[in-house]
Amino acid sequence: MSEYSISEAVLTDVPRLYVIECASFSEPWSENSLTEFIVNRELRFCLAAREDGSPDAKILGYVGFQFVLDEGEIANLAVDPEYRGKGVGYALLEALARECQRRKIRVIHLEVRPSNAAALSIYRKCGFVEAGRRRGYYADTGEDALLMTREIM
Repeated sequence: MSEYSISEAVLTDVPRLYVIECASFSEPWSENSLTEFIVNRELRFCLAAREDGSPDAKILGYVGFQFVLDEGEIANLAVDPEYRGKGVGYALLEALARECQRRKIRVIHLEVRPSNAAALSIYRKCGFVEAGRRRGYYADTGEDALLMTREIM
């Protein structure tokens, strides 16, 4: 894997984020929804992993995050299928934790499908623990969602 860096996503990133979104989810967000995470910075932000660290480099993945006061939630985390299993998701989660620490956000929450073994593995590796379950959460399959939480020190 070539070197990559993580920085806040910008509006010109939206088309690439959307391609990754569509390749990652059965019910992808719209380009407008992705745009909101970049434009509305008061309570949201979006981090993007870039292949070589330059602003115009290929985006390998992203994480969208929303927060209120000192708690927040991962709204979406997606990695280009070609780059999965290469540390991009882990790097995004660790960069997110550093950004939360900088902003004095002390708890990160997320929802994940119990069938998504790869996501569960990376979340656990990054210190997330299971905190509950939402029955029938995913409309496309009726699958439950596991609620996971990580405290930021």
